[in-house]
Amino acid sequence: MKFFSLLLIPFLTIAAFANAAGPLMHQILAEKWVNANEQYHESEVKEFIIGALFPDIRYLGVIARNQTHEQGLNASSLKEPASPFKKGMRHHALLDEVREQYVEQWNIYSELTSIPAQYRATFLKLIEDEILYQTHRFDSAALEEIVSEELNWGIAPSDIEKWHQYLKIYFSMPPSHLILLAASANREVFGVPAEELRYWIALLPSFAESKLMKEYVERLVETVESQMD
Repeated sequence: MKFFSLLLIPFLTIAAFANAAGPLMHQILAEKWVNANEQYHESEVKEFIIGALFPDIRYLGVIARNQTHEQGLNASSLKEPASPFKKGMRHHALLDEVREQYVEQWNIYSELTSIPAQYRATFLKLIEDEILYQTHRFDSAALEEIVSEELNWGIAPSDIEKWHQYLKIYFSMPPSHLILLAASANREVFGVPAEELRYWIALLPSFAESKLMKEYVERLVETVESQMD
C-alpha cells in the first residue's frame, strides 16, 4: 500500500479540477454513446474511449485546455465524419458543456454549503464519480497502449504514458479511497489541502449515499444521453 500511495500522490497533486466531468463519468458516458451510435471494431472503440479521456491530459500542464476542448459543439457534431479518437474528444468537450448547464439548472452547489466555495466544484465531481463507481464496472484495458493520434499533439510520449497510468490508478478504486490515501500522506489533492481532505473522508461517502445526490447523478446521466443522442 505504501508503494501504491507513492504512485498515487503525483496524480492527485497535478492540478485542481475545473468545472467539468470527472474521468469516471467521461468513460461511462463515452461507452454508452459509442455502443448506441457506432458500429466500431474493438480497436476503434478503444480509440474512441482514449479520445474521450485524452483532453484532460491538460491537468499535467503539458497543453492548454482550449487546445483539447473544441468549442461550439452540439449533438450533430458527433455524427460528422471523424476518426474514432477525434469523435471521442468531441464527446468529452460536449459532455463538459452539457453537464455544467445541468449543474446550474439543479443549483446543486447550494447543497454543498458545508464545503468552502473554492472547493465545491472538485467535491461535486468526486461525489459524481463516487456514485458512478458504486453502480458501474470500470475497465482500463483501453489505456494499456498509446494510440497514434495521441502522439500528434506535440506532447512527449512519456507524458502520455504518465496520463494513462494516472487514469488507471484513478479507475482502480472509488474517489473516497483516493482521498483517504492522500489525506493519510498529509498531501494536497486537486488543490485541496490535507486538512480539508480529512474532513471529506467521512463527508464524501455520506453525500454519495444521499437520495438527493443519487437522483441528481441518475438524472444527469439521463440528461446527457438525451442531449447528445
